[in-house]
Amino acid sequence: GTGKTAVACGRAAHLIRELGVASSNLLIISFTRTAVAEIRSRIGRFVGNAGMTAAIAISTVDSHAWSLQQGFG
Repeated sequence: GTGKTAVACGRAAHLIRELGVASSNLLIISFTRTAVAEIRSRIGRFVGNAGMTAAIAISTVDSHAWSLQQGFG
């Protein structure tokens, strides 16, 4: 309710659209899968090209922790 998601999505879109940052260089972590889907959708609307957002690493805290743990196995 305070705009954290909107700010994160706007910032990611700005980095991609205005500064030319490759979407594959972004990582966004959220708490739920529902929020992850919403974030990806919002960034796609802000950028105007959903294909450009496909490479953004957007994951939940649990899933990111699991992938980190697997990398050290």
